[in-house]
Amino acid sequence: MSVARPVAGDPGPALDVAESEPLDLAILRAVAFADVFDHAPMVRELRRHLTVVASVAEVERRLAGSPFLAERLATRAGHVVATGRESLVERRATRSEASARLWPRARRLGRLIGRLPYVRMVAVTGSLAVDAAGQDADIDLFIVVADGRLWLARAHVIAVVRLAAPAGIRLCPNYLLAEAAMELDDGDRTYGTAREIAQMVPVAGFAAYERFLARNAWYRAMQPNQAPARAARDERPGRVRRVVERIGRAGPFDRLERWEMRRKVRRLRAATRSPEARYDAQRCKGHVEGHAGRAATAVEARFRALLEASCR
Repeated sequence: MSVARPVAGDPGPALDVAESEPLDLAILRAVAFADVFDHAPMVRELRRHLTVVASVAEVERRLAGSPFLAERLATRAGHVVATGRESLVERRATRSEASARLWPRARRLGRLIGRLPYVRMVAVTGSLAVDAAGQDADIDLFIVVADGRLWLARAHVIAVVRLAAPAGIRLCPNYLLAEAAMELDDGDRTYGTAREIAQMVPVAGFAAYERFLARNAWYRAMQPNQAPARAARDERPGRVRRVVERIGRAGPFDRLERWEMRRKVRRLRAATRSPEARYDAQRCKGHVEGHAGRAATAVEARFRALLEASCR
């Protein structure tokens, strides 16, 4: 869930950008980020992910009146893309339709997972969270669970994943976090992580979602224009869940939790050498392909290429 360091007002490469405004550079970097993921953001979406404070009207004025941006960006049907990437606007329409079809399943299954024992919060992340899911996209989930029961909770979640698979629904619970570890450490405090936090859509456990945002208020410095999702009222935990959790606090379940953790951590660590993956008593961060690091490099390269566009 992490990509690149914040760069508010930082021109990046040592190029002649003296006449460009901080807002222009922030707009350019946000477009570079979206471009790496083949995404065509609308102006209001672009504004939410800027690293400087700006209104939609201010962004629109810069897009219309800045020669610096005019050389590098194109606006089509309310979407902003790099010049030469206008085809992303049509692709965005297709992905929006695919996302609309996927959302009912994501909400239904996310709420089901939210009723499982020990689960405290479920949020949709990734491409679906910004309505940019492809036809075969996974439903990426960020899940917060009760302390001391992360691995038993994960076992319950994986059962739902397997039940959904025959229907062609690919759930990907790629980050589970214990309540005590809600506050992300410095290694996760990146621009990409801030974007993920800002755009995640909670579907269960809204009280825990609000606590998660409060524990990670640092993300607001990197996403100053982003308003968090409105939290709905939580459903009361069902009686069966309350009973299961009460029983599950007994000593034998502590031993079962430790056994499950050792068993799964050994297998998961053997399956990847990615430094982004983390498996311990408080985290199951299954970023096994090193995607965040590659994305960070790609975003920086794309930003530099856009800055250099007028020099060619």
